[in-house]
Amino acid sequence: YTIRMSLVELAQILAATTFTSREDIDAALDTINAAMFSAEETAANNFDNINYQAFIALHASVTQDLSNREQTLPRIITYTFNRSMPALWLTQRIYQDGSRAPELVAENKVPAPLFCPLSIRALSQ
Repeated sequence: YTIRMSLVELAQILAATTFTSREDIDAALDTINAAMFSAEETAANNFDNINYQAFIALHASVTQDLSNREQTLPRIITYTFNRSMPALWLTQRIYQDGSRAPELVAENKVPAPLFCPLSIRALSQ
């Protein structure tokens, strides 16, 4: 019962979370899949069909919710440059909009916006 309630709470947290990148949703899916597979296997090995069906239904609904929300997010494209450039220059070059520099810095987890790595990840839109 405790495992089931913990997984339900995890599903509610994921449902309330606002994701900004596909990478974050993929990480959440990996986490929930590992937890659910373990719980499903334990319930199956113990011949606990009620909890097994509850785990399967919860797993399916969480996976469907995260997959649907992932499809609404823009795709990520990798760009490679021959030297390190500032985030403002890169966003002007990629999007023709310098106001998106903080978005590029956040996506690449750049510590200093003046020195972006040679290979960066940017949104397709």
